[in-house]
Amino acid sequence: MNFYKRRIPVLFFGTSVHPDYHKPSDTVEKINLTDMQNILSAIDQVLDNLVNRKRNLTFKELEF
Repeated sequence: MNFYKRRIPVLFFGTSVHPDYHKPSDTVEKINLTDMQNILSAIDQVLDNLVNRKRNLTFKELEF
C-alpha cells in the first residue's frame, strides 16, 4: 500500500478472505489451493510480461 500511496506502480494478488483470515484459527486446510494455483499462474504471466517489456510501467489510480 505504501508504494500505491507514493504513486509507484504496484500489483496486489489474493484469493479471498474468510472469517479466520490472519487469525490463529486460520489453518492450512482453509487455503484455497485451486485459486492459489490460478493466482500463481497469473503471476507467472505478469512476470514474463514485465521481463520482456520495452517500457516502464506507469501509475494508474484505482477507480472504485
